[in-house]
Amino acid sequence: MLPAVGQGALAIECRADDAEICAAIGFMCDADMTAAAAAERAFLGRVEGGCQIPVGVYAEIGDGDMLYVDAMIASVDGMRVCRSRASGRPAQAAQIGVALAEELLDMGGREILKEIGINV
Repeated sequence: MLPAVGQGALAIECRADDAEICAAIGFMCDADMTAAAAAERAFLGRVEGGCQIPVGVYAEIGDGDMLYVDAMIASVDGMRVCRSRASGRPAQAAQIGVALAEELLDMGGREILKEIGINV
């Protein structure tokens, strides 16, 4: 089972023009987590998903500074599952997420999502 998009990710926002606060929280920025979250969110955006659809995705930086993304689209009853994995450089995180979504849609995910009213 794969988690929902962004599980474990923490985002902190501040006003862009507040240099003092930006400097104070800057050390918390994690480039690996940012890339992983970007890939997951791009995947979810491409399948037009939200927290109520049966998709899962997990991205992480692994060996050789590569981004690995596992994703799935499942039927509501769990009887049909389209699952795959993609990898690439962290700088291409969003493109990897979208490409993986396209692959799963072509594997049958499009039909699964159509059954629950999502036409992608």
